[in-house]
Amino acid sequence: MNIEDLKLELKLRIINNMIEALDKLMEVIPDSRPKFNKIIGFKGQFKQVSDDSRHGLITQEQRNVSINRIRFSLIQFIDGLEQEDLEEYNPEAEVSDFLTRIPEVERKELEVYIKFDKYLDSLPEGTKLKSQIQFNIIRFKQLNITPRWLKKQLDTLGHFSSDDISNVIDQTLVTAIEKFQTEEKLIPVDGIYGKISHARLLKKLGR
Repeated sequence: MNIEDLKLELKLRIINNMIEALDKLMEVIPDSRPKFNKIIGFKGQFKQVSDDSRHGLITQEQRNVSINRIRFSLIQFIDGLEQEDLEEYNPEAEVSDFLTRIPEVERKELEVYIKFDKYLDSLPEGTKLKSQIQFNIIRFKQLNITPRWLKKQLDTLGHFSSDDISNVIDQTLVTAIEKFQTEEKLIPVDGIYGKISHARLLKKLGR
């Protein structure tokens, strides 16, 4: 299906039945795509609001406000869909193809980053997070930025969902960096905010 026709169909479904629109999204977007997880998130939000309303934990007005927020976010999500989001995602093949199209010096540097990323993935979760935090501390000093600054910028772009805009590098920030890197198709997705991620962020912010 043409992506523009799909977008129109999904928006019309949202008006009548948001669950039907979400089910359609889960049908057309492969679960190998990063955006598939966002759809699950939308379904979770909708279910939570519905459950809270059914159990009398929120008023009808609060329910309507929450549903409208989800609907607005979902429409923005649909507007951002691209044709490739409907195709199976093979990260290994994508990385291989990308590496063949860049200069040798950059390719060797990226290959080092990719090997390091695989090393990080092999670590126990707690050890991996500690390593990501330590490397981010180094990168932040090199880029002359603070965790609070980055959290605010990522929040502006919709990649940081926590209310905690503290000056601390933690799991929430690392996850937000990974989310940004995934959405921007940066290589590798390692949760470490380096010069490539920084350049892309400034570009997104129009700076």
